[in-house]
Amino acid sequence: MNMAQRIQKLRKEKGISQEELANALNISRQAVSKWEGQQSVPDLDNIIALSIYFDVTTDYILKGTQTQPNPKNHIIISKTLYMVSAALLLIGLLFTIFDWYEHVSMYSIWIGLVIQICGGICYGVSTFVSTAKAHFLVKWCNATCALFIPLAFLIHFGFRLLFSSYSQLLFDLVFFPLYIVLSIGLYYFLKKRNTKKAYIK
Repeated sequence: MNMAQRIQKLRKEKGISQEELANALNISRQAVSKWEGQQSVPDLDNIIALSIYFDVTTDYILKGTQTQPNPKNHIIISKTLYMVSAALLLIGLLFTIFDWYEHVSMYSIWIGLVIQICGGICYGVSTFVSTAKAHFLVKWCNATCALFIPLAFLIHFGFRLLFSSYSQLLFDLVFFPLYIVLSIGLYYFLKKRNTKKAYIK
């Protein structure tokens, strides 16, 4: 395994793209691409920066003669927590939807909210455990799932303030179009933000 392959291997093990590595090292994505394509080699400053970022020795990057000092357990834990957080957010959302239409009770929303809060905590812990960044689609899915219940709360209490009672049809006609519009807005916001970060040098 040559230096280019070692850099690529370290990057993939960390679960980041070339853009994210370039951003972390304050260099261009093309520089990382050239390193991994064996078109150029990093200079001494970048080799040191790579060793610090990936938590390996410079000897490992240069010669591959020394194994990485720390296991990658934190990355496994982080990815597991990402999946658990997404599952909890989705479970909370589905529970709220199905139980609400069966019982039409605010307890459905409260229980779903508690489940989603647990999912949010898992997501927060996963970002703290590892420096690996979640893909923007993962962030969007989590944010979209998490948006459902707070929005339902706001519309429900807004209607309670305006009307003594309201029909489920009125709630659906206001809630679902607004939810879809906000979800689409979140998608383009996160996508634009991800693209902008990818080109920071």
